[in-house]
Amino acid sequence: MVNVNALHKYGILSEYTHAVGTAQAANAVERGAVTYFGDDEAFQIDRIEIFPPVGPMPFPIENILVQLVLDNDAIDLIFLDSRMATPYAVGTPPFKPSALLFGERRSVNPLENFCLKGRKSLQIRTMGLLGGVAATSSYYVRVSGDWFKTDDALRNFFGPVFNPVPVTVEDGVRDRRVTIHRPTPINLDNWLNLSGGCHRATKPRVLPWINHARNALNTTPNTEYPFDLRPGGVTYEWENMHWDLDNKTFIINDYIGTWPDEVGQHLRTVWWEYGGVEYPQPIIPSGVPRWDTRYNFNELPLGMPPHSGILSFHGPRPVDRRLLGTNEIMELRMMDDGVAINHTAADHVLVAQWSRKIEF
Repeated sequence: MVNVNALHKYGILSEYTHAVGTAQAANAVERGAVTYFGDDEAFQIDRIEIFPPVGPMPFPIENILVQLVLDNDAIDLIFLDSRMATPYAVGTPPFKPSALLFGERRSVNPLENFCLKGRKSLQIRTMGLLGGVAATSSYYVRVSGDWFKTDDALRNFFGPVFNPVPVTVEDGVRDRRVTIHRPTPINLDNWLNLSGGCHRATKPRVLPWINHARNALNTTPNTEYPFDLRPGGVTYEWENMHWDLDNKTFIINDYIGTWPDEVGQHLRTVWWEYGGVEYPQPIIPSGVPRWDTRYNFNELPLGMPPHSGILSFHGPRPVDRRLLGTNEIMELRMMDDGVAINHTAADHVLVAQWSRKIEF
């Protein structure tokens, strides 16, 4: 017998508007209305879009932080800048319309479907960053995904089991691999225990991990600049791009993007280090194995409106080789072109990464 109460819809789950007329200073927090869900309902988030606050040219996008609160719990995995998830970006994944997607929403493979999942409530939280938002600016944030009502709606959409077969990701460059297999019946009771996208699920689990950093200090010319909280290279703890990974945590970096210093235009290269080894590396070592960002077409662009300066508006770049970071120090660094990069609101560097975290 068909359950007539079984419903599924895809659309906007939550939205928030900051209207013109009120400034939002650095560290000032605003919260949207809470969307509540019933006892027989569940949801998953696959997209966030930020229509950012726009100030006077030539520095159009002002800085806000966007976070999500699911089931009264602030998600400590997603830290978005207003420059990261704009509707102008067209590259994550390629040819998709938004700069931030959490994977394939219909898949039962946790390496593909790491959409954030919740049951009770959803809220958007924003905070002013360096420079804040002027009273003449407005912005809009919307969160989209699937809404389900009853167990039948979940099973009709996904089938009976999540993660039914083992799935493996391999790092062929360094001969590493990791397999996820925790088959779980799909129903409302198990929804928050699926192996993909649930931050409180039983391990092993796959989680979206998306964050960004900006330099809190001026760079020293021709010297590597670490985005590390301990020497004061960044301002906030969630900006720290230096991780001491144990052997039960794996990081897969999928996309990277950077917003160079607009005024000085002195950013030269950006790179990751895995256990002290730089990435990217060419197949045949020659030159500097780093992403070079000195040209008008930024090699690691973030999505943005058309701009009269050096910045591209083509969205973040897919990482060529998806290395598995684990049991090592992993960090992000940059270097200027011989002239110091400032850390002012109009002339800092912003680097963002879109990643998956596997925890055992």
